[in-house]
Amino acid sequence: RVAGVSSGNVAIRWPLLFSGWTLQTTPSLPAASNAWSMVNNPRSAVGDEVEVLYPIGATNALFRLRNP
Repeated sequence: RVAGVSSGNVAIRWPLLFSGWTLQTTPSLPAASNAWSMVNNPRSAVGDEVEVLYPIGATNALFRLRNP
């Protein structure tokens, strides 16, 4: 889920239960399986959620969680 926007970043969060899953991004849908890129930004725990800050850019960014 998008938890908020601050200082040019969007905060993306998901439950700690899925902390081993990877966050991926693509600029558009439908996206071929090889069009998704790993988001390697640092993670932090916020309450009972994992949070990743992703910089806001000039292009679209769609996200998914993937079970490794």
